[in-house]
Amino acid sequence: MAFADHLTQQRRTGGIPNLITDALNRMPDGEADAARALLASDLSDGQVAQAFTDEGYPVKWGSVRNWRLTNRIGRFQ
Repeated sequence: MAFADHLTQQRRTGGIPNLITDALNRMPDGEADAARALLASDLSDGQVAQAFTDEGYPVKWGSVRNWRLTNRIGRFQ
């Protein structure tokens, strides 16, 4: 791709879906319900991220924080 092609290329504006949302969509219903309860708990963002990672859904604490902020869960209500 030439430099001039970058000037006319359409930019993505849809953003990146949150990894927590993606993980919840891929989980079976019962597991997703338990994960939502975990997200609503008083555990820290890092502890919840570690639990997701241990279950095979690798996420970082920032994804948990962003999901909680977006969904007004826990201390972000």
